[in-house]
Formats: sequence, C-alpha cells, structure tokens
Amino acid sequence: MTMATRTGMEKIVKDAGEISTRLLDHKAFTHGQARFMLREFEERRGYREMRRLQEAEETMTRMADSLLPDTLALTQELPTMLARLEAANRMCNRILQHQDEPREHEALGKGRERRRAELDASLRRMREHCAGTDARHDREMAETRARYERLALELQEGYARTTAP
Repeated sequence: MTMATRTGMEKIVKDAGEISTRLLDHKAFTHGQARFMLREFEERRGYREMRRLQEAEETMTRMADSLLPDTLALTQELPTMLARLEAANRMCNRILQHQDEPREHEALGKGRERRRAELDASLRRMREHCAGTDARHDREMAETRARYERLALELQEGYARTTAP
C-alpha cells in the first residue's frame, strides 16, 4: 500500500467514526428528557403536597371547632370525678382487706410450700439436664478427638508416601 492510499483510508475511517458517533450519541436528547421528567415530577409532587396540607388544615379546623370545646368542658369536670373515683377506690380497698385477712395467712403458707416444691423440682431437672449435657459433650469431644487423630495419621501416611523415593 502506498502512502496516498493509507491516508485516504485513514480519512474514510475517521469520517465513518464521526458519522457513527453523531448517529449514536444521544447525550443531549437524554439530558433534555431527564430535565423534562424532573420538572414534571416536581410539579406533581408539589400538587400532592399542597393537597395534603389542605387536608391537614381542614382536619385541624374541624378539630378546633368541635373537639376543643368538648375537651375543655370535660377537663373542668375532671378534678371532681377524680376525687370521687379515689374515694370509691379507698372504700373498695378497705372492704377487700377485711375480707382477705384470714385467708391471706393461710394462702401465704400454701403458696410458700408450693413455690418451694416447684423450686426443688426445677433445680432437680436442671441438674439432670446439666449432667446429660456434660455427658453428651464429653462423648462428642472424644469422638472429635478420635476423628482428628485418624485424620492426622492419614495425613502423615500420605505425606510419607509422597516423600518416599
């Protein structure tokens, strides 16, 4: 090939490359579409947020108009209601104390005995469980040691075979 044909070929290749980049380069179009979508999204979001704010404002005005006066009226009656409830509660507690005093001592003794028996049974079960767990652990440790000793022996035998002449 001559020098003239080589430069001609280079120009053709260069022109083909420029044409393909122009045809396949869509950065400007992509950026424009992205800006358009972003603007559209922001508008929709703004409308949605405005609608939510208006709904919240309506709810607050309804609450201020209807619930607030009722709540204020009820709070004025609260101290008297609280005093009555406390008095009724004290009376009920006194009645319960008088009824429960004889049974209380008896129930306490039975409860102590029952809890002591439950504690003894629970401790016995725990000791048995611990003994079983310790035995199982010892057995598994022995099996694991034996397995690793076999593996070490096999490894030494394999090494001896590979290094033997």
